[in-house]
Amino acid sequence: MDELTKFLQTQTVIQISPKAGEPWIANVMMTCETPEQLYFVGSTKRLYGQQLLADETLAFATAWHEVQNHANRKGVQGVGIARPVTSEAEMSEAVALHNRDYPALAEQVTFEVLRENTFGLHVWCITPTFIKFWNDELYGRDGTETFTFGS
Repeated sequence: MDELTKFLQTQTVIQISPKAGEPWIANVMMTCETPEQLYFVGSTKRLYGQQLLADETLAFATAWHEVQNHANRKGVQGVGIARPVTSEAEMSEAVALHNRDYPALAEQVTFEVLRENTFGLHVWCITPTFIKFWNDELYGRDGTETFTFGS
């Protein structure tokens, strides 16, 4: 789990694909402390936001490869649920993580802006139920480990 955590903490963009409605995928800027809670800032006004409000189930993925060595690849594919964060304590924690990882956005992404929903933005939390972690360096070529979360 430590290597999965380290990998996710180095990633910036994660692709999400909500289950509801028409097929759609969106790229969002992700942050996390642990694989059990992945955060992003997004709008309920966007198609993915509307779809997640209709059905919180989603698939997600992110990948990386070494530029000079395409045999050194890492990535995750997962399934879980996404919900807008309503707890002020969790929102504050997520904003701190976001602004740690994206300092150039710290003036726009503040606890106050998100709490007041000034621009229709919310902190979203993805709670994975399953993650497949692909890591050639750790598990060998095309090697993976799966993680199951929750009940």
